[in-house]
Amino acid sequence: MTENVRAALALVARGEAALGIVYSTDAKVEPGVKIVGTFPTDSHPAIIYPVRGDHNRESGDGGLSRVPAGRRPPRPSSRNMASSS
Repeated sequence: MTENVRAALALVARGEAALGIVYSTDAKVEPGVKIVGTFPTDSHPAIIYPVRGDHNRESGDGGLSRVPAGRRPPRPSSRNMASSS
């Protein structure tokens, strides 16, 4: 187990791990890995990202919004199984 998905991706890219669960956007830009499977979106809870912005300043929450994954920003909601290429 790693601290985060980027660490998992690095281990797979270096060949130090056979497989890793990573975000598709990360796997697609890492030449040292290939996507070998994708988890169905209904197989895990929705990925939600807290986002700061000035547009909610008057709501009293300090501008904190919650954006469902798959909508901008920052990443799509799919999780993928990657292996070294």
